[in-house]
Amino acid sequence: MKILIAFQLFTIIAAGPVLKCMQCKTSDKEDCTGESVKCPNPGYVCAKGIEYDRLGEDLTRTVYRGCLNRTDICGSTFQFSTLDSRYSSYHECCKKDNCNHGPIKMPTRNTTGTGFQCNSCVNVGNTVCQEWKPKARIECRDKEAECFVFRGKVARAGRQIKEFYASGCAIKGFCTNVVDAFIGTKIIESQYLSCTKTLNVRNWQY
Repeated sequence: MKILIAFQLFTIIAAGPVLKCMQCKTSDKEDCTGESVKCPNPGYVCAKGIEYDRLGEDLTRTVYRGCLNRTDICGSTFQFSTLDSRYSSYHECCKKDNCNHGPIKMPTRNTTGTGFQCNSCVNVGNTVCQEWKPKARIECRDKEAECFVFRGKVARAGRQIKEFYASGCAIKGFCTNVVDAFIGTKIIESQYLSCTKTLNVRNWQY
């Protein structure tokens, strides 16, 4: 028993202390403050993040502060684009109590094309792209390096849950990080999700 207790204490010490982080979330406002909360375990860091989600003319902005257990998405912009929508989120992380204060800004997005394209379609209210046309293509920009297809139910920040079909360009690792990188927008049900390499104009596939 003593050996077990000693091992548990060693594990806790080796993992480091459990942080306290500021926690809040708000949509369509510039910032939020919140209160200090204790993270679930030593594997979490303090984070603050911002999200821009535009669908047609409807733009939502969400900011948050809290505990995060995915340090691999810290300091990088998560983004995807379709013909009718554009999404970006960004996380800043730190490893001291309540260090996730101060303003949070979205890094400037590079609008330069990569020279690659993806098939693109968006259908809100249905999980099928009913009006698909072969010429519906989008040029990938900035760090977008994959083509994605998603079918399922999504709740955009402050909006009702709806069925979605979406395809277009996405940052590398989109399929792996999509759930944790979202801030205000949430995937309620993922019926299908795939990512492939961007293709040149001679190798289109749907």
